[in-house]
Amino acid sequence: MEGDLNEMEIQLSLASRQAAEAQKQLKATHSHLKENIAIVERRSNLQQAELDELRSLVEQTERGRKVAEQELLEVSERVQLLHSHNTSLLNQMKKLECDTAQLQKEVEEAVQEFQEC
Repeated sequence: MEGDLNEMEIQLSLASRQAAEAQKQLKATHSHLKENIAIVERRSNLQQAELDELRSLVEQTERGRKVAEQELLEVSERVQLLHSHNTSLLNQMKKLECDTAQLQKEVEEAVQEFQEC
């Protein structure tokens, strides 16, 4: 019986050491998990900040694109208006050149008639 008791004490001692070792490993694993969680949270926060910055840049770029499109539209309208005005001025210039040529011809004819008289 005493042998059984000694055997049980040895087994209890062994079980206690195993339990202590398991608790030690559990604490180490828990600590390691906490570190990993902290790393993942930091990485997540950095990625969220980068995502927010990228969204801001997309919005800023979109506003710039809209402004550029509006400016392009205004410039295109202005070019069309200037082209129309230029065409009108060219037509007026051709008419004036024709009128000038006609008047010059009439003056030459009048001078010639005057010289004949």
